[in-house]
Amino acid sequence: MKKIRIAAASSDGLVVDSHFGRAGSFYIFETDEEMGDGNFLEIRKMKPICTGGDHDEKQLEKNVEMLCDCQYLLCAKIGEKTEHFLESKGITAFELPGYIDESFLRMSRYLSVRQMLE
Repeated sequence: MKKIRIAAASSDGLVVDSHFGRAGSFYIFETDEEMGDGNFLEIRKMKPICTGGDHDEKQLEKNVEMLCDCQYLLCAKIGEKTEHFLESKGITAFELPGYIDESFLRMSRYLSVRQMLE
């Protein structure tokens, strides 16, 4: 079965509570295609790309490169331009704040419905 990696923008590893551009930590999980419980793999520390309203484009590229092995990203908020940049690198972002396990479940349900409609 294919393995899927999910990055969660979180300050504590329990809750998706960080804006993508302000996140300093991404918790990486691995699961299977059925999106059961995610197995925690590691924390990836990154320099936030958004500071005081300015965006560091070079840092954005570095951060996305560090997440390039993930297929999905969960965050509390993300800008449209950044979301499109992630998509161009094969990463689908979801704004799903809340407990990480509940966010996994909501993402899984959405993907299941989308697959049925295709």
